[in-house]
Amino acid sequence: MNFDEPSYFTGAIQPDYFIASCDKACVDFLKDRPHRSLRDLITKESGELLKDAFKRINSGEESVDAILDVECTDQVFRPFHFRFLPSGQEDIILFTASNIYLSEERFFHMRDSFSEVIELIEGMGYYVFKYAKATRIFTIHQYKDLKPVVLFSGEISDFVEKLCDGMVPDEDRAKVGAFQELLEGQLENCVALFRTSFFSKENAMQLMQFSGITHTGNDGLTRTAGYVMQVKDSSRTAVFPLRDPEVDAMTGLLNKNGIRSHAEKALLDMKDGENVWLTICDIDDFKNINDTYGHAFGDDVIKAVARCIKAAVGDHGKVGRFGGDEFFFYTQNLGEIEMRSIFAEIKRTIEWEVRKIESKCFVTISTGTVTAPLNGRTYDVLFSKADKGLYIAKGKGKNRFIIYREEMHGNVVLPKGESEIKFETGYSGRLAVVMADINDTFLDNGPAAIKPSLEKIKETMGLDSIRVFAGKELSCAYSSASDGLDEITKEMTKCILSSRSYDQKGILMINRAAWIRETDPVIFDWLTERNDNSAIFYLGVDDGGNIDIIISYEYLVKENSKRWASSDPNFLLMYSRLISKIMRKNDLLGEKIS
Repeated sequence: MNFDEPSYFTGAIQPDYFIASCDKACVDFLKDRPHRSLRDLITKESGELLKDAFKRINSGEESVDAILDVECTDQVFRPFHFRFLPSGQEDIILFTASNIYLSEERFFHMRDSFSEVIELIEGMGYYVFKYAKATRIFTIHQYKDLKPVVLFSGEISDFVEKLCDGMVPDEDRAKVGAFQELLEGQLENCVALFRTSFFSKENAMQLMQFSGITHTGNDGLTRTAGYVMQVKDSSRTAVFPLRDPEVDAMTGLLNKNGIRSHAEKALLDMKDGENVWLTICDIDDFKNINDTYGHAFGDDVIKAVARCIKAAVGDHGKVGRFGGDEFFFYTQNLGEIEMRSIFAEIKRTIEWEVRKIESKCFVTISTGTVTAPLNGRTYDVLFSKADKGLYIAKGKGKNRFIIYREEMHGNVVLPKGESEIKFETGYSGRLAVVMADINDTFLDNGPAAIKPSLEKIKETMGLDSIRVFAGKELSCAYSSASDGLDEITKEMTKCILSSRSYDQKGILMINRAAWIRETDPVIFDWLTERNDNSAIFYLGVDDGGNIDIIISYEYLVKENSKRWASSDPNFLLMYSRLISKIMRKNDLLGEKIS
């Protein structure tokens, strides 16, 4: 698109996902920017305006206008006039947009009505799909008669079973299974192409493309969303595919399959006198970074590290991301001195790039590398040796690189069953030590250790408050809160039990109160009244199946509100069960903890 001339596009978006459907002008603009959500294409200040627009639309406003600075070329932003409109479905919002070269009069004359925008989406024939990993619920809908019509809603396994029950030809069933695996794995974005009669009234097989992007929202939950479109020419993929199947969505690097494919080709093409280096990198204590600064900051760190590795490698090879905080790259025809120079450059620039984002955060990486043909010629053999190098780098204290040498490292044995090493973070390790100390204290002091252990948990995890409700009436037995709101109703208990996020182990984790306003309004009101941003509830059940203890662990709403790490629910489950057992065993459920 030529942004020096009048430009106009329209479509439908979801707050944290890619554009669900759009016209050709919008696709032309986005096709060189795969996997990027609207949030990624605008400035930080415009992001706040976007957030406010979504909030206002969801509160009932018929339309909201905003001027957003949109990235037209790399780091070049220009103002666009956006009009946001409700779609009739809370998590999908329609928009029309034009650059400032279109006058408002012409802009609104072209697309002034909600119905015209809906008709555009209907005319494109797109189906929108969503998959939530936490619930395994898969939905497909399409707009008809100005309303979203749900075509399917249920578990992904039910949808796949429905497809394979005569709705796809036998030769395409493996593709359907691969599509399910991509959704459930949520490690990569997905593109699937197979014939199905699911979308056909005449039960005729049509070639359909499912194109989706995976995203972790502010609530910490991972979802995949995208669209389904008919491919009319079976010899080609869709004219405007959502993504390059070899590209990682977040960083723009090659993904796991892509980098492996390129590395294998480089090894295959290696001639006498040439070499290839295979290198694995892992961000040190990345989970601790997420726990301390939040997942959004963690994403920024991953992007910064990706930029630094790619810049250091340059034209000497290619760089990929395996997923999470793991990177892989290969270089060709370099000596050891040149490789060491690349490692030093990566280390230096990572520190600089991350400090620009957060001055107090110090990020390091551990690296293992191996060279071919000296240590082998096949990808699998070389990868395992580079992995050993990474393992040794971690074991030696992290923040270093290890060049694998057979004579030095050949006898190193990796933990059984692991080909890609995962390491416990310092944060989780500290929690494990605290749990061990608490167990020892209970063995020595019995019920007298309950209150000190609660105080220890609060201090270790940086909690703002803990409340314990116990006994038949679930009266407050302990509270470290200063708000005086130390009660829990039977209605609240029922709502916790019926929440979609409550698991059968007895834990309900809420990472942001605002996200449950509609789904769990009673719990939302309870948290809001206490100014809580996030909480974990534990419900303990006696031998008769009655709830006799509830413990709430809470973070307050603050400027940098904390959220739960993935290890926190399991840790608090163990601790809560220990407390419950001690209280029941010593008949303390009707008494105050002192």
